[in-house]
Amino acid sequence: MPAWASKACIMGIDEAGRGPVLGSMVYGKDIGRSFEASYPGGLSSMEQQRQSECNGVIRVTKDCVDLSAAVHMLPCCVGHNGTAPVSTFFTPRASGETNDGLQLQEASFRGRGLQGLSLELPAEHVGYVLGKSSTIKSQDSVIDEWKTQAEFHNLTYWNHDFKPSSSDPLQRCFDWLHLSNIIHGSISEEEVTSMMEQQNGDSRGLKRKSSSVLP
Repeated sequence: MPAWASKACIMGIDEAGRGPVLGSMVYGKDIGRSFEASYPGGLSSMEQQRQSECNGVIRVTKDCVDLSAAVHMLPCCVGHNGTAPVSTFFTPRASGETNDGLQLQEASFRGRGLQGLSLELPAEHVGYVLGKSSTIKSQDSVIDEWKTQAEFHNLTYWNHDFKPSSSDPLQRCFDWLHLSNIIHGSISEEEVTSMMEQQNGDSRGLKRKSSSVLP
C-alpha cells in the first residue's frame, strides 16, 4: 500500500446491480487521501493547483498544414508516438455499402477488418494538431504555450465489429454540439414574438376543432 495510506484516509463503497432476487450485484470500493492530506492549505491551495494545471496559451498560425481527409480515429491504441508511413499500409476505400443513408468505407489494420465513415466537423468548429512551443514558469503558476501545427475540417472514424451508424457516440457528440447551441444560444425579441403568435394561432385552431366535435 502507498505510504499515505497509513494516515487518515477516505474510503467509499458503492454497489450496483439488481440484487440477489433479480440478478447479481457488484460492489466497489475506493481509498484516497483525505482532503487535508492532499491540500494542506485548504480550498485556496486546491484552487491554485487546479489553475496551475489548466493554464495554457494556444497560438493559431495561418500557415497550418490542412490534414482534412487524412485524420482517422481507430478503435484501438497504437503504442507509438511519432511519424509512420501510414499511407503505405493503411489504404481506405469505398465499400459500396450504406447504413442510415451514409456512405461507408472499408480498410484493414494488422489483418483486422474495419468499417468507417467520414464526417464533416460541425459548423464553426476546426480541429487542430498542437505542439508545445515553450513553457513559462512564474512563482505562482506554470503556463504552457502551444502552437498549431496542422488543422482539419473532417475526420474518418472506424468501427471493428459493427457498421457505423447515426447512433455511434461520435455522431451523437456532434449532434449535441448543435443542440447545445440551440439551448444556450441567445434569442431575439422578434423570434419570441413570432413563436408566441404561432403558439396562440395553434391554440385557437385547437379550440375551434374541439368545439366542432361537441354534440
